[in-house]
Amino acid sequence: MKKKIITLYIHGLDSKPNKDKIEIIENYSTSYALHLNYHNQPDSFNILSDLILNKGVNCIVGSSFGGMLGYWLAEKHKIPALLYNPALNIDNSIIHFEINHNKSPYKLIILGEKDKIVSPFYTNEFLKENLMETNYEIIKYPKLEHQIDINTFKESSEYFYNKIL
Repeated sequence: MKKKIITLYIHGLDSKPNKDKIEIIENYSTSYALHLNYHNQPDSFNILSDLILNKGVNCIVGSSFGGMLGYWLAEKHKIPALLYNPALNIDNSIIHFEINHNKSPYKLIILGEKDKIVSPFYTNEFLKENLMETNYEIIKYPKLEHQIDINTFKESSEYFYNKIL
């Protein structure tokens, strides 16, 4: 019997949950997606962490700033994550998050090599230093920029959920 997947979708900075992307996630999972204003909610990490605990979330999908939060939430709660262009070069003095290493059972990281907002170079450097012992995979898209088009989202979501189911 397959386990029931419950996903937390975390949007990027100055963004909101994308209805079309949530519909794709819901092909595989029950989903939760909060609309957070990170500038006015420096406790966003704790808000999301509480939701994970209270709703039994066992999977994360996040993009950009939400990918950074998703990275650290996946580590804290030891759950798999699908992360798009995660902004991993942000330190926890800007917004609070807990730093844990090598706890998530699986991360799929999608990098747009033409991303001019979140440098794929710095993301790669961070990952080289921090993902030594964990089960992770990076897929680089040579023509992808910062925004994740719906086809890339659909394709990578299918791949990710098939890996964790």
